Amino acid sequence: MGEIAVFVPNEEMYRQARALADGGGYHVRVLKKVQTENVVNEARDAISQEGAQIIVARGKQAALIKRYTKVTLAEIKITAQELGLLILRAKKIINKPTPHIAVFGWGEMLCDTTYFDSLYGIQLKRYIFEDDEKCFDIMENACGEKPDLVIGGLQVQEFAAYRGIPFLSFISTDESIKTALDNAESLYHMSEMEQFNYAQVSTILDSSNNGIIKLTPAGTVLLMNPAMEHMLGQSQMKKIGNTDFTMRRRYLESLKKVRDEKVDIFIGNHTAINDLMAKRAYMQEHPGENPFLDGEAWGMYLDRRRDELLSTFCVFPKE
Repeated sequence: MGEIAVFVPNEEMYRQARALADGGGYHVRVLKKVQTENVVNEARDAISQEGAQIIVARGKQAALIKRYTKVTLAEIKITAQELGLLILRAKKIINKPTPHIAVFGWGEMLCDTTYFDSLYGIQLKRYIFEDDEKCFDIMENACGEKPDLVIGGLQVQEFAAYRGIPFLSFISTDESIKTALDNAESLYHMSEMEQFNYAQVSTILDSSNNGIIKLTPAGTVLLMNPAMEHMLGQSQMKKIGNTDFTMRRRYLESLKKVRDEKVDIFIGNHTAINDLMAKRAYMQEHPGENPFLDGEAWGMYLDRRRDELLSTFCVFPKE
């Protein structure tokens, strides 16, 4: 079962996350304070060595994990309360009417700030980083608008110090970390339920006497149960992902092989296959007749199966 890994950039967030993880019943297997330049390697180790399938991270660390891994991510986002506290501190530092404040964040880490100007009596500009290459230009352009104070992470702090602009670092309360952990836990339980459902379906497929195969419209084999393997003489492991249409050809060939067999009475394994219930009702109403004696029913049924296959797929097997 995939566990949760949590990566945070500083000691304060680590203490908050540790307290929540220890007392909140979360399925956290890895919890580390890591430097941003090491976070991708740490994430890969958590995935490969600890079986983590969900990672909790914030800001640039989350952006890097998202870019360089395929793991499910639950981002720690700055809440409106946390950013509001920073705005109040910034106003005390600047001490002027309607100060111009610039806030920088990575990806989806910032909360909605639509009404911050009217709520706090400020002029707030937000800037979003997507990759390192454009960070410097974004910060330069922001400084061109002459902010009174900037809010952001370490990268922004260094730039603000270089430009001589007052700066505040993001603060973290346990609110944003708890929200991220709750989201990660929900994802964990969803994954657990999906695996349980898959196990149930697999059991049904494996025990079915009917041959079952699942293909994409392009002909790729996605699933094949043991009964179908036996019918076609092909291993599922060899055929999953196959796009050479061999399975279609084999199926069509199997229909053709038995199409002209002499069958006087055809009774399908499902009542809808050959109108079983309707024929039974007909027999009850006409005791002297037997609608099941039909030498054409078998061939008509196989022709329908063939036509359904050929009409379902957008790519047809070549003869």
